[in-house]
Amino acid sequence: NDRILRLNEKSIGDEGAKILAKSPLLENIETLIIYKGNIRDEGVRALADSKKLSRLTAIYLENNHITDQGAEIIASSETFANLRILNLYRNKITDKGARAIAESKILSNLLEVNLNFNQIGNKGAISLAGPSRLKQLKRIELAYNHLDRAGNEALQKFRILQDIKELNGAGRLN
Repeated sequence: NDRILRLNEKSIGDEGAKILAKSPLLENIETLIIYKGNIRDEGVRALADSKKLSRLTAIYLENNHITDQGAEIIASSETFANLRILNLYRNKITDKGARAIAESKILSNLLEVNLNFNQIGNKGAISLAGPSRLKQLKRIELAYNHLDRAGNEALQKFRILQDIKELNGAGRLN
C-alpha cells in the first residue's frame, strides 16, 4: 500500500528521521510506522517540522527513545493535526508528556492513543481519561505503566462512558 510507510527494526535514528522528513516519499503517506527505529526527540522534531506529512492520520513510533519533550513536540505540531491514531508504545513518556497530549489543541481529531509500556502514573492517566480537549478520543491504552487505583479508576470510568456513548449512538439506549 503506497499510503503506509513501515520501517520495522531499521535503526534510522534522528539523522535518518531528518532525511526521511524531507523525502517526497512521505507526500501520500497516511500511516507512518517506525518500530525500533532508534528515534529520539530530535527525530520527532524533524517529522513534526516536515511539510511532507500533510496527509498523515496515524503514526506509530513504537519501541523508540521518545521522552516528554517528544510528546510535547507532537502535541504542538500542526503537522499532526489530522492524526486519528497516536501510538507511542514503549518509550520514555511520563505524566508530563501524557498531559501535553491530553491538553493539545492540535490533536483534537485523535480517536486512539497508545501509551503502553511508558512511565506514566496516575496524573497522566487522569489527564487523558478525564475531561480534555480530545473530545473524539475513544480508546486509551496505558498498560504496563505506573498506575495504581486512582489511575485505573479514571481509565475504567472513561471506558464505561465510551461504552455508553457507543450504545447511545447505535440507538440501543432507550
